[in-house]
Amino acid sequence: MIKLKIVVLITLVSMLPAISHGDTVRKGEFPSIQQCLSAIKRNTNQNLQIITDKPTLVSGFLQDGRHFGCKRIESGSKGTYVEGWFTER
Repeated sequence: MIKLKIVVLITLVSMLPAISHGDTVRKGEFPSIQQCLSAIKRNTNQNLQIITDKPTLVSGFLQDGRHFGCKRIESGSKGTYVEGWFTER
């Protein structure tokens, strides 16, 4: 469990420098990771270059270098859902 948290933290920290202050993040909630990825591809009209491909986290880059991610969240009040996001310029 600790190893997984370290890997996720390193992945997120390594992506931070590429997100500039002018970028905004567009977010959404989805019932599955596959629906999240499809929505990001449809909304950006770009192919996804997947870097991290885990059962609870898929993330990477769009063709133009922007970041995206889909992460499964377990919540007491909302249940299990997927939070998806991509950066906009």
